[in-house]
Amino acid sequence: MDVLHRRGRATVGEVMGDLTGEPAYSTVRAQLRVLEQKGHVRHEEHQLRYVYLPAASPQTARRSALNHLLALQESDPYLRGLVVWIGFQQAFVPYEREARHAGTTHFPFFSRNPWKTFAIGLTSFSFMPIFTVIGAAATAAIVTGVLVLVTLLLLVARGTVSTTLTLVTIGAVFWTTILAAIAAVGIYVIRIYKDVRNRPQYIVESTIGLSQAAEEAPAERALP
Repeated sequence: MDVLHRRGRATVGEVMGDLTGEPAYSTVRAQLRVLEQKGHVRHEEHQLRYVYLPAASPQTARRSALNHLLALQESDPYLRGLVVWIGFQQAFVPYEREARHAGTTHFPFFSRNPWKTFAIGLTSFSFMPIFTVIGAAATAAIVTGVLVLVTLLLLVARGTVSTTLTLVTIGAVFWTTILAAIAAVGIYVIRIYKDVRNRPQYIVESTIGLSQAAEEAPAERALP
């Protein structure tokens, strides 16, 4: 698409010449056909050859991505992550940020803003903090199980257990119980958070044949 937007119109051979690497002619032609089926590209015949043209401007594609972004109703969105998550055709431009020429920064290291941004970015696309607690609960359960087993074996073999080991085992049992309860609540929080956030499972850029299938469905149901 970048080649077609840049050239305005191009044959398969011209598209191949602008692409990096050495793509096969059949591969480029197949990709152009798929793009044409999706409505992104159209073709014209010129001297027994197909000349492909973009069916929509880059501004239209950007507007489509923007509409999907605006449709997300999140109270405190992390835009840097959402733009990448939405998808569509994207390009990252590296740059060197110059020093501020005037004013003062709103993101000093020992202030609220950078840490808030970090927390929002972490919790917007990752449940790692909750999964960490779940992993800690599983680890605590294993350690507690070993302590209980050792305590019981010593009790059977010697008839007595030291006070220190008994207290450590009891403390481990309470520690595991608390972590397991937090992990269980965390699992429910994840499910509730997903439902409340209401992000779409998929963002469909285009469809092929679905409208035709929808039109044929009533006729098929009407058949005896």
